Amino acid sequence: MSFTAKQLFPDWYKEAVKKEVQREELDNRRKGIDAITSRGERDFWNMLLKVYLGFKEINEDSVAELVNFFKAEDEYFSTKNDHLLRTLLGCAIAEKIELNDTCVSDYCSVAILIHIESSDQQLADLSKIALKSWVQECERTRKVEITTPHLDYNPTFVKHGVPTWAPETVVDAASLKKFADKIIESFNNVIKEFNTVSARFDNLKKERDQLVNGMTALSEECDILWWLFGGNSIVLNKPLKEVPAEIYGVVLAIELNRMTKNIPGIGKIENLLRKATEIKPELESKTYSLTDICAGLSKCRAEFPKSTQNSLIGAFLEISPLLNVLKAGLENNQDDALNILKTKSILSLEKAYSAADFASQLYKELILSRLYNEIGQ
Repeated sequence: MSFTAKQLFPDWYKEAVKKEVQREELDNRRKGIDAITSRGERDFWNMLLKVYLGFKEINEDSVAELVNFFKAEDEYFSTKNDHLLRTLLGCAIAEKIELNDTCVSDYCSVAILIHIESSDQQLADLSKIALKSWVQECERTRKVEITTPHLDYNPTFVKHGVPTWAPETVVDAASLKKFADKIIESFNNVIKEFNTVSARFDNLKKERDQLVNGMTALSEECDILWWLFGGNSIVLNKPLKEVPAEIYGVVLAIELNRMTKNIPGIGKIENLLRKATEIKPELESKTYSLTDICAGLSKCRAEFPKSTQNSLIGAFLEISPLLNVLKAGLENNQDDALNILKTKSILSLEKAYSAADFASQLYKELILSRLYNEIGQ
């Protein structure tokens, strides 16, 4: 049996405080979490995620803003217990993901997934919730169920007609009331028919949207299959097997992101990436450090079209560790790029990736940037 984040909250909270808690305390914390999950601004959630994920450069005012959600219900809530605050924020993130009410839910899912190994997360179950939600949403946007719309329509108010006044009718109160009742009845019938027509148009709109989604999903699938079959890099305009090994994962992620038409992305890309890496057999069993990848980008940056460089640099988010590597490599020469990463990267520069693993992680970060833009201010 699986449990929702709301059902798991009491256990998560008790594990964080290491003591028995009263119902009133749980209710107060619950109100704080509900207030957080009602928010929809991207910068608010970006700030919250950085606090939860343990980013070092966090504005104290941001932490205070988050603490106030819980102090509003409990004036004695500790302002110094970092572990407790991050646990509560993790609970809020989990519940926002499961709400699945806006793009913020997808944004939170992907943000958690790209930090599975690179941060000190407080809730072990959160990454499972994020993965499940993201994969399901990716599949939902590509699932097409088209039924034949029911178009036949025979308005009943035509049968009833609209009553007319007969000149020979004797004008008295009773006959006027009878005529007025017939008018009201006729107009009520007209309103019912218009409601029926409106409902049918709504159904047609849904069918149209389903058809558009189906065509988009099919177009996306065809693009990716032809890309794999042809074995050519769209960005570098050369065969994939000629792409330098240390930046092969970068190119795969960029090109898969460009071909992805449905947000929040492709949930199960491992097989695609495995097929793509088979094009270059020498990649098998090899890994490359962030230093190797950044140096390779600096060396080959002239091969990337300026528009591609600008879009990648523009996609940068502080919360995205690998986009940090891309930005440094594309904007600087090799030595300067590595010096920048030594001071700014939250990852070890010696951390090694296979081309497929790096592509998978970077792809999620590029999708995260698109979700950030889609949420808006």
